[in-house]
Amino acid sequence: MGIAKCATWIAYEHLKRGEMVQVLEDYPLIDEAAIWAVYPSSRLLAPKVRAFIDYFSNCYGNPPYWDK
Repeated sequence: MGIAKCATWIAYEHLKRGEMVQVLEDYPLIDEAAIWAVYPSSRLLAPKVRAFIDYFSNCYGNPPYWDK
């Protein structure tokens, strides 16, 4: 249908299913964006906050789930 430039997090499912193919493989679609968890520094970090940060880090960490 055409050629599009989009990030791997948008296209990874289509690439897996073979609905899309990557062209220009010498030009990887790497995004240097970052996600930060900002919370008050204290000794008593709420367990649910720690659990959320750990979960989020596992899903969106290095490498994120769409690049695995």
